[in-house]
Amino acid sequence: MTRLVLFTGKGGVGKSSTSAATAQYWARQGFRTILVSSDPAHSTEDVLGQPVGFKPTPIAENFWAANINASTEAEQFFSELQNLMEDSFSKLMPGVDSDMFTDWFNFPGMDEVFALKKILNLIVGSDYDLIVFDTAPTGHTLKALTCPEAIEGFILRILRMRAKVMNLKGFMMRRTDDLNPFVEFLENTRNLMLRIRELIRNPSHVQVNLVSIPTEAGYQECQRTIKFLQTLDINVANVIINNLVPAFDEETWELAETNKAVALLKLERDNQQPYLGKYHTITSSQGIKLCGVPKFPFEPKAERLEDFGLVICPNLVLSPKKIIERT
Repeated sequence: MTRLVLFTGKGGVGKSSTSAATAQYWARQGFRTILVSSDPAHSTEDVLGQPVGFKPTPIAENFWAANINASTEAEQFFSELQNLMEDSFSKLMPGVDSDMFTDWFNFPGMDEVFALKKILNLIVGSDYDLIVFDTAPTGHTLKALTCPEAIEGFILRILRMRAKVMNLKGFMMRRTDDLNPFVEFLENTRNLMLRIRELIRNPSHVQVNLVSIPTEAGYQECQRTIKFLQTLDINVANVIINNLVPAFDEETWELAETNKAVALLKLERDNQQPYLGKYHTITSSQGIKLCGVPKFPFEPKAERLEDFGLVICPNLVLSPKKIIERT
C-alpha cells in the first residue's frame, strides 16, 4: 500500500517548503512520490518553481505534484445530497425543506474531508510509493479530522428519522423504497468517513508531522495540536522547528557590541532559546522526535529546495524509507 506523510502547522511556519523538500528528497531516493496540497493558498507552485495543476504534474524523475480543489469536491457532494434529499423526502414528507438537512451537513472542515478522500483514492491505487500531503493550516485540518465522527452521527440521525417515517407510513399505506437511493448514498458516505478515520489513525501507513517556529504563538499552536490529536488517537511522529538562528562562534557574537545586524540576530537567538526548551519538554514527554532547522541565507524553493531537504529528511524519525521497506 502507498504510504502517506502528512504535514500540518499554522500558516507562515514553512509547512509548504518542508512538505515539498520532503517529497523531493524521497523521490531522489528512488521512491515514486507525489506532493499533494490542499492549502487554499496553493503555494506549491511558488515553492517548486513551476506550474502545478489539479491533476498529477510531472516535476522530476519519480516526482509529481498536484493541488486539490477541495471546495469544488465539497460543492459537488452537497449538490448530489440536495438532489437526493428533494427526491426522497418530497414524497414521504411533502413540504419539507431539504436545505435544512444539507445545512446540518455543512460542518467546518468539510472541504478538507474531500481532500482526504482524494488522498485515500491515491493510497488505494498503486501509482505511487509515497504521498506527501501539505495540508491546510492547522485549525482547518483539525476540524476536518473531527468530521468523520460528526458526519457519522448526522447520518445515523437521518437513518433513524427515515425509519420512523417509514414506520408511520406503514400504518397508512404500503411501504415504498423511495428513500433507498438516499440511504445508499448516506451509507456509502459513512463508510468513506470510517475508512478515512481508520487511515489517519494507522501509524503503520501514515506519518503525521507538525511544523512550527520558535515563538510563543508557534509553540502554543503546536502544544494544542499535539494534545488535540491525542484525543483522536492520532500519534505525531515529528515536530519540525523552522527558522532557528544558528549557534555561531563566540567571536561572531562578540561583534554584537558594535554591529547592529549581529546584535539583532543575537537577540532573536536569545528569544528563541526558551521556546526550544519548551518544545524539547513536550516532545520528549510524548516520545516525539524534535527536528530543528536553521535559517538559510536563501529561500528554500526551486533549485535550492534540495539543500533544505538534505537538512530535514535524514533527521526525521520513522522515515518513509523504513515504512516502505518494513512491508
